[in-house]
Amino acid sequence: MLPLSFLLTLLVLMSTCGKHLFYRDRKEWNDITPVPQDDNGRHIVNIAYSEEFVDAHDYFRAVLLKNELSERTFSLTSEILLMNPANYTAWEYRRRIIKEISSDLNAELRFVGSLIEEYSKNYQEARSFGRLL
Repeated sequence: MLPLSFLLTLLVLMSTCGKHLFYRDRKEWNDITPVPQDDNGRHIVNIAYSEEFVDAHDYFRAVLLKNELSERTFSLTSEILLMNPANYTAWEYRRRIIKEISSDLNAELRFVGSLIEEYSKNYQEARSFGRLL
């Protein structure tokens, strides 16, 4: 059986049919104040992040600062890692969440395996994470 968090992530991704549902528009995230990226004015080159990327990462930084280890943060890390599977911080945070919520490790190994398969050039973080499981 797949864990609830995995099913919720799939449901959110499928229900939007290719259209991102911004975290700022999700009722279950109303209690979180997003934390924008702060480069301290040191922009050598501005990176053109998509609005979806900025939205998800602003909420990711917020829950990371609060150290919230929950089903919803687990789902958020799924989306973050689908956007950037080389995000070491997201992998580490996800590991801590899994320890806290006792997620289904078999489903997690399938998720990691699918990312390794899809993004073979960025497999290092996913592979290291899989070893920790």
